[in-house]
Amino acid sequence: MKRTFKKWIALASAVIMALTMTMSVSATNLNGGGELTLYIYDHDGNLSGNTYSLYQIATFDVEADPNGGSGVVYTNIEVKSIYENDFDAADVAADSQNSDDMKALAVTLKGIATGDPGDTALVTDIDDGTVTNLKPGYYMLIETAHDSTDAYIATDIILVAVDGTGTDPVSNSNKVTLKETLPTIEKKIVLEDSSTNVGTASADDLVDANVAAIGDTITYQLESKIPNYPADAKSITYTITDTLSSGLTYVGVSSIVIGSTTYTVGGANDCENWISTDNTTSGGGTLTITIPSDVVLDNTGETVTVTFTATLNEKASVGETGNPNSVKLEYTNNWDAGSTYKTEEDSVITYTGKLVIEKVDNSNTATKLGGATFAIYSAKDHKVTVPSDTAATITVGSDTYYYYTTVTTSSDQTDLGTAAISGLDADTYYAVETVAPTGYSVDSTPQVLALTVKGDSSLELETEGTVVTTVGNSNTTSGNTVTWTVNSGTNSSGVITQQIKNKQGTTLPGTGGIGTTLFTFGGLALVILAAVMFIVYTKKQRKQA
Repeated sequence: MKRTFKKWIALASAVIMALTMTMSVSATNLNGGGELTLYIYDHDGNLSGNTYSLYQIATFDVEADPNGGSGVVYTNIEVKSIYENDFDAADVAADSQNSDDMKALAVTLKGIATGDPGDTALVTDIDDGTVTNLKPGYYMLIETAHDSTDAYIATDIILVAVDGTGTDPVSNSNKVTLKETLPTIEKKIVLEDSSTNVGTASADDLVDANVAAIGDTITYQLESKIPNYPADAKSITYTITDTLSSGLTYVGVSSIVIGSTTYTVGGANDCENWISTDNTTSGGGTLTITIPSDVVLDNTGETVTVTFTATLNEKASVGETGNPNSVKLEYTNNWDAGSTYKTEEDSVITYTGKLVIEKVDNSNTATKLGGATFAIYSAKDHKVTVPSDTAATITVGSDTYYYYTTVTTSSDQTDLGTAAISGLDADTYYAVETVAPTGYSVDSTPQVLALTVKGDSSLELETEGTVVTTVGNSNTTSGNTVTWTVNSGTNSSGVITQQIKNKQGTTLPGTGGIGTTLFTFGGLALVILAAVMFIVYTKKQRKQA
């Protein structure tokens, strides 16, 4: 079946010059002198080291519209013999909406031109973007060499009608702007809730930085777009590589969505064979997702969205440093040569806090007290095992707090009186003393430890409100810090110290209680009463005797 040239021009991925122009003319055979110029532009305004060959498909005369219209018509069309069985200019207006037919025609013409015996290019190795002294006619532009360092995808086959009626950049010339695409990949954290953000984003927002506790699961989203590869492309590479820092332990890929199709491990659209990991079992390592070539080519132009999870582990960097996670994309940028290009990494970062409790004497805070044990309670239920002698929850006001961990202040001189809690989320915590230092009484009053974190402004790139919405390779973790705060005090190092005081030799009742004072005096009263009764009873016995 013969393919129409205009149909390819209308819908193919290349830039096609219109076959009928709107320039006013008044004479026939307007451009018969063969003095036309074709200007070729790419994404940088020049060819950037890429080279092209130009093939002549047919020649024609350009005449004024015989019906008196403002456009032109092509007459005396002569198709080169090598293409005449597949290109029929008489079918220019037929089936113009069938883009698949147009793409097929382009592939067919390229195959003829570059086949055996093939055609001889009119001009080869075009690298300056200009072809001069052309006759009016139909031409095919093919990219013959693509710079391996050029991130843009090699240009698809371009068919263009050179008729001299264009006005850009100069009169009696034609201009082709190559259709090139630049693949990128973007990484975001899916925010668990507003308390886990370094700004004021809401749950389920996509951000570049968050906070988490050790043991928490973090959800990541990777998003890229498959380029518009041509129909004759083969053996396409499209590989996503995600690198985790040692403080993050890979859990698994939740889904890979390509266009409207969802792929899952073991599901109806199984993607298990696409996924591989390296050194991820104990934290860190890489996750690699290789989308098969046939899937890529069946989904050109579609968006790829990968969702996976990791947990923050005991190796996590605490305080201001953070735990980065980066992704990059490797893709075929020239399908003919098989060359690939790797994007820069796009990074996100997770912070976790460290809180130090310092137990001191109430009257002399320079006196540090070792041996004080505290049960720590959190606003979030971390589902941890609760010791049998410790309450699972406490109530402060109308709020319930859940047991998180137990710590004891050190008796060593190097860190006397301190107890560190590492890997904390930004949250409100309470410390409840369960064992007092020697010579001191237990103070069971819950002590508030409100831990918050604020991001440095450089963490938010091109923000919409305070939610990071950067598109592309932001690499946001470089040189950024956060400030941790406990009970409105600050410490830029991210290690927060909060003092808790004890009174020596004094009983400190819990909130709303009267402590042991009542029991002490009550016991003394009973002893005195027993003594008095014993004396009265003895005297009575003597009188009776």
